[in-house]
Amino acid sequence: MVAQFVQRAKEIILSCGRIVLGDQSRNVLDDSLLTLNSLLLNVRRMCTEHPRMEELANIIVRMIESIEQHKNSSFPSVRFFSANQQRTRGRPVYVISREQLEFFIEAGFTRRQMADLLHVSDSSVKRRLRSFGLKLRQTYSVLSNNALDDLVREVTQGNPSLGQRMVQGLLQSRGHRVQRQRVADSLI
Repeated sequence: MVAQFVQRAKEIILSCGRIVLGDQSRNVLDDSLLTLNSLLLNVRRMCTEHPRMEELANIIVRMIESIEQHKNSSFPSVRFFSANQQRTRGRPVYVISREQLEFFIEAGFTRRQMADLLHVSDSSVKRRLRSFGLKLRQTYSVLSNNALDDLVREVTQGNPSLGQRMVQGLLQSRGHRVQRQRVADSLI
């Protein structure tokens, strides 16, 4: 009975390891953590009667810690600021780091997209950007209208029926981040 349990536990550990190595999405990591925590609970129950199971429990704990560390570094979380809450009234303050916002700006996300990804309102992102002195407009390429027209002509030369979003994406792939309205005006 114990040998079967140990064998099944090893299979679960190996399976979780293979799955996590193949796909490191947030859902897969969460599912693997849930499975390993359940397994750890059962292994610890067995430790009272079988002290050798402690080694298996330690292996599972190290694997859980490793997955949690990878998850926390890959998917930074936005959390409520509660431990050192200075205010006594109102809603808790969202903690959105400068690094998160800088990453989103560099990746070309709009303020609305940032808000959706962080699960906060657009005005919360706007307020944080302002408090950190970050501006989305500074990330746009400085191009004259004539230079932009030339770039748009060059991009649409092979296919004049390209739409505004496609042209904007092609310009961005060439390193030029341009406002949507300017691209639309240049296409006319």
